[in-house]
Amino acid sequence: TISKAISIQGHGYSGISAPSGDAITINAGPTDKINLRGLLIDGVATGGNGIKFNTGASLNIQDSLIRNFSSNGIDFVPNTSGLSQILVSNTLVSENGTYGISIATAGSGTTTGVLDHVQIENNVTGGLFVSGSSTQTVNVTVSDSVSANNQGGIVAQSNTAVNPVNIMVRNSTIANNTSGLLANLSGATIRVTRSTITGNSSAWATVGGGSVTSYVDNNIDGNTSFNAAPPNTLVYK
Repeated sequence: TISKAISIQGHGYSGISAPSGDAITINAGPTDKINLRGLLIDGVATGGNGIKFNTGASLNIQDSLIRNFSSNGIDFVPNTSGLSQILVSNTLVSENGTYGISIATAGSGTTTGVLDHVQIENNVTGGLFVSGSSTQTVNVTVSDSVSANNQGGIVAQSNTAVNPVNIMVRNSTIANNTSGLLANLSGATIRVTRSTITGNSSAWATVGGGSVTSYVDNNIDGNTSFNAAPPNTLVYK
């Protein structure tokens, strides 16, 4: 359990095996910044979550491998009235029983996230899941990343347009999922640019008023359905 600002750096890959419970739990102060780098975290199919972030100002994960947990690889769930941040780069999250990365925040603050050069693969329920409460605005950017062989590749969920969930996907590959991009409920928006969406059962889908929009520079082909770009094509400003 991490309860204050800390930086952990492995040499090469430093291994953590967690056959039960959560491998790393973070209950830090509101201004504490948590940095994890160079870790191999393995749940051996029975551990709970790889990294569970409950409180703190920010979580920064770099150059790591998180795999084989029964729940989520990364479970980011702060309840805050301030700003919370999640930053993940050069990391593989795979073979988890629920989501690879779940960002499900609450409170009246704002959550921002950036995933850069992240591979999210072979997770049972979904690759990336981003959800906000009725009072929480969440903005996440995914760049130069892969979400493949999950049930939902990238999923946004919010039931209110006042406090929306926005995901921008850029230069990424969404492949071989059940739903490539899924926007669930009226406050959920996914925008995609310069990306390849292929091999999915459905390239993209919207439920309950959610929105998926595309710039004109994506490759959307080879999916079972919805190979055309989403409606309301975006233009660069």
